[in-house]
Parts: sequence; C-alpha cells; structure tokens
Amino acid sequence: MEKKKIIKFFIESIVLTIICVLVSYLVIKDSFIDVMKLIGNLNAFNVFALVMVVIFLVACNGFILKIVASNFNKKFTIKDGAQCSLIGSLFSGITPFRAGYHFGMLYSYNKKNIKVRDGVVISYIEGTAYQFVITILCLVLSIYISFNPVQINISGSEMNINLIIYIVSSINLIASLGLILIVKFKKIHELIVKLCLKFSKIFLKKRNINQIEIKVRESLTTIVNNSALLFEKKWQTVKIMLINFIRLIVIYSLPYIIYLFLSKGNFALSEYFICLAYAMVITFCLWIVPIPGGAGASEMLFYLLYSLVITNETMIRASVLVWRFFTYYVNLILGMIVLLIIKNKDMIKETREMKSISSTQNNEE
Repeated sequence: MEKKKIIKFFIESIVLTIICVLVSYLVIKDSFIDVMKLIGNLNAFNVFALVMVVIFLVACNGFILKIVASNFNKKFTIKDGAQCSLIGSLFSGITPFRAGYHFGMLYSYNKKNIKVRDGVVISYIEGTAYQFVITILCLVLSIYISFNPVQINISGSEMNINLIIYIVSSINLIASLGLILIVKFKKIHELIVKLCLKFSKIFLKKRNINQIEIKVRESLTTIVNNSALLFEKKWQTVKIMLINFIRLIVIYSLPYIIYLFLSKGNFALSEYFICLAYAMVITFCLWIVPIPGGAGASEMLFYLLYSLVITNETMIRASVLVWRFFTYYVNLILGMIVLLIIKNKDMIKETREMKSISSTQNNEE
C-alpha cells in the first residue's frame, strides 16, 4: 500500500513538473532558439554561483530550523532542518496556495521525532521572524520607491507601481503586528480559540464537541505559551532574524544577479533596488495565488515587472527561465528526493519490525 502511495505521489509530481515546463516553454516559444543561445552563454562560474546560491538558501533554512527545533529535540541538526525545508518547499510547490509549505513542514517534523504541537510552535516562530524581516525590507523598499517612482504601461494606461508596493508593505506590517498580538494579549488568544472551536463544530458531532473543545484549548494555550517563551530568548530571535534578512536579500537579488550573468552588464544600484521591489511583489503574489507552484502567475508577473528594467525581450524570457529553474524546479526535485528517501527508510524499518515480530513468534512456537 505504501509503495502505491509513493508511486502515485511521484507520478503526480512528475505531471505537475511537466505542466510547469510547458508553461515556461509557452513564455519563450516565440524566441526559443534565441533564448537557448542566450542561456548557453552562461559560463561555468555563473552556473556554479547559482548552484551555490541554492545550497546557501537551503543551508540558511536548515540553520534557522535547527535553532528553533533544538528547543524540542536536542538531536535536531542543520541537515534535518534542510531536509524539512525541502519537503516544505515540495508541498508548497504542489499544493494551491504556498501555505502548503507549513503542512509539509509539520509532516517532516513528525518524522524527526517532534510532536505536531511543537512543530506548530516552530513554524510560528520561524514564520513570525520571517514576517518581521520581510516587513522591514518592504518598508525600506517603499521609502526608496517613494523617491524613485516607476510607472507601468498596460494597454496604453499608466499604473503607478508604488501603490502596489505600499499595499504589499501595509499587509505585511499588519500581519507582523497580528502575529505578535496573538502571543502578547490573552484576549486575542481567546478569540482565536473561540474561532477555531466554531470552525471545528461544523465538522464534528455534538457528542464530541466538549472533548474537542478541551483539547483545542489546551493545545492552543500550549502553543501560544511556548511561542512566548521562545520569543523571550532574545539572542535566538536575533540570530533567526539576521539569517532571514540575509536569506531574503539573496532571494530578492537573484533575478537581478541572473540578469547580470546573462547580459554581462554592470551593476547599477537604482536598477538593483527596483528589482528588489519587484521580487518582493512577486513573492507576495505567489503566496495568495491559488495555483500549485504559482505556475503561470510567477512567469507572467516576472515578465510584466522586469520588462520595465530589462528592455531586451529575449533577455527577459531567458531570465524568467533561469530564475524559475533555480527557485522552483531544483527545490521541487530535491524535495521529492528527500521525501522518497524518508519514505523508503520508513518502509525498510516497517519490514524489519515485521520480520522481527515474525521471528519472535516462530521461536515461541
């Protein structure tokens, strides 16, 4: 049965990957040969640098998770954290909305001997730190864009990109404040408990409501209390936020880095900051677009926004393809490999246990 599930999952992942590849092809089909020639101009150093960026980002995720998860499992390593983040990336890539990342993380924490309740705390701490850093970056970029306004021309009508960035910054700021208020104020905590209970009553039979209410209240209280305790560890919080800051700068810089590699051009600070702002908007949109892996939406947004900075259409299409490969396909493939390894280990463990039980029964007979 387990083998059938693995095969089914593998087939579904392959189908999704093929769909994403087709979407990418549609983006570049009009100039396929020119795009391929341009990508072929990437030298060994360029490819090595992009591979190292992927490894660096995975390592950053692993280090962040190691810092938080070690509060619940002292044996949790950076390698474990990296594996968990890759599985999370896989789930976010194959499920509608990128919140699927957290479900993947909870699954992988469970495989690392961390309870679901503690896994929620880890995700909450990691997510809050990420949210705060992204809010700071949004505000900094908003200030920069305020002094360097950019207009987008869509079907002959001009639209101010500043407004979009301000909206994204405001939403991130509200989200950051909300995450802190949940921990700091008991009334908000109680409100969330009540909302969760009301939602759960829709799916539960009446006789189970009282028992579920007690369990939900206890679990949420434990999660909030543990989160508050971890936030009090100032140095731990600073380290997580610092690593997240570096990680996000690298993620947001990647489109511009790819552009420089392909164009062999020179670094320009004004272009760089605008590219950071666009990357921020794309990342935000991918979190709310209900499409697995943001297939199609990410390419369209990239093409639309970066065409304001990159005038060469072939260059934009090549940049989209390289960016998508290193930010999506690589993580998807690595996540599948890690998940299949974990599943295979579970199957081997179950087989050994079954053999051990069978051997014991035979000896008793």
